[in-house]
Amino acid sequence: MRMAWACVFVLPMMVRAQVPVAEGTPSASPWLETVRAAHEVRLLDDDTAALENLLRMIGRARRTMELEYFVFEPDRSGRLVLQALVAKADEGVKIRILIDHSPHEMEPGLDESYGAALARHGIELRYFNVIDPVQFWKVGFRNHRKLLVVDDEEMLEGGRNIADGYFGMSEHMNYLDRDIWIKGPIARRAVQGFDLFWEAPVVERPRVLEEPVFVRQSSSAASTKGRTQAQEAAYYEICLKAFKSRLAETRETLTARQSDLELRQRVAERGGVELDRSPVVAVHSITLAVDTPTPGRAGRIATPYLHRRLAEVTRSLVIENFIFMVKGEEKRLFLGLLARGIRIDLLTNGFTSEPNGLMAEMANSRQNMAVDRGVNVYCYFSVPEADRIFSGKGAIWGLHTKTMVLDGRDSVIGSYNLDPRSESINDEGVIIVNDSPEFALLLKGEIRKRIESATRMNPDGSYANGFHCCSPARLATILLRPFVEMAGEQL
Repeated sequence: MRMAWACVFVLPMMVRAQVPVAEGTPSASPWLETVRAAHEVRLLDDDTAALENLLRMIGRARRTMELEYFVFEPDRSGRLVLQALVAKADEGVKIRILIDHSPHEMEPGLDESYGAALARHGIELRYFNVIDPVQFWKVGFRNHRKLLVVDDEEMLEGGRNIADGYFGMSEHMNYLDRDIWIKGPIARRAVQGFDLFWEAPVVERPRVLEEPVFVRQSSSAASTKGRTQAQEAAYYEICLKAFKSRLAETRETLTARQSDLELRQRVAERGGVELDRSPVVAVHSITLAVDTPTPGRAGRIATPYLHRRLAEVTRSLVIENFIFMVKGEEKRLFLGLLARGIRIDLLTNGFTSEPNGLMAEMANSRQNMAVDRGVNVYCYFSVPEADRIFSGKGAIWGLHTKTMVLDGRDSVIGSYNLDPRSESINDEGVIIVNDSPEFALLLKGEIRKRIESATRMNPDGSYANGFHCCSPARLATILLRPFVEMAGEQL
């Protein structure tokens, strides 16, 4: 199944994306709007502080909440979030949750049993693009956004999904990420966009779970199925037990046990300290750019707008992104910036922070091409930190961030990866904090901190710290690079 999903990710990269660059200024719309008004913003880099912030936002809700996520898993962190949501729903807060139906294992983390269990508390759950095996071509169109809005007044957007790996709690793979908390009128615009997704034809309600029913059949009818009546009855009992067990397990997840209470206390203690260290900055202009729930070029909003803003850069561009695999329009955009003498610093994943070997090899080749053309590339090297208290010692750490600083004044934070899927396939969302050198300096400082745990890439594709991958796949990427560049227009 993982290999099948890897194909869904990789195959679209072979197709050239024809994405036009937008012109003009953004007009008022739920997909693209600049709100020039007073806002408060806060960077959320620390994983435990990010979870504490999310739980505090839920706790402050009085009327409504909207949640939109690519991944929502009922693991340790997911349990805390679900239990907090149920508590607010029981107080009368209207809650809507929209999740992508098939992010990784071709099924949602919150399956139909959660739809039924949450509905008992008045919480609505819907799925984006439920996959019908017959319509295999739909599988690639995913909603990659991450959004929480509370009372139309405050919102959270960025790269984090709701799962242990995004809050430093996974024993296997953890992601350093970044969100932005915003309080101000832009939150209402985000709800308007959510409403249009919520009612879109590509969004569906969970299938209603029905308890298995045993239908006693005649001996002749049973024999045609190759089972005796006794075997039919035994099979029914197995199905009924599995049905009841699944519902009981789901309902148990929504009820806080002692271990959940203890974890919540630890998150509050450590996360609260880190959250208090993150300053709240006053800004005066924010742009929200969100793709529509329509597949294809007509539904692209984030890509052309982001390309336009990048094309306007005059001095410097600082990037921290999960991946760097630009091609087509995006490739030409970056080459144009380099031709104009724009300094580009890129922090992304390296071999040791990307567990997928195929993706690591492909990304390394593209990063090396970027170095050849003048980009300063830094590869995160998964240096463990002593305060990673929830993940254990054996976990891998990598970057999942999607942020940029433009000319030291404008800051981009969202779900947009620098790859063909974000450019032309997935639904993405970005927040741009406009004309705030103070916030941009803060963001650039956080990126620089992570660069301290990275190593610079040399022109030959090796790392400045001496690490050099010599696998057959690595050799193949070097030998095939000229052909890949010609055929795939990779940078």
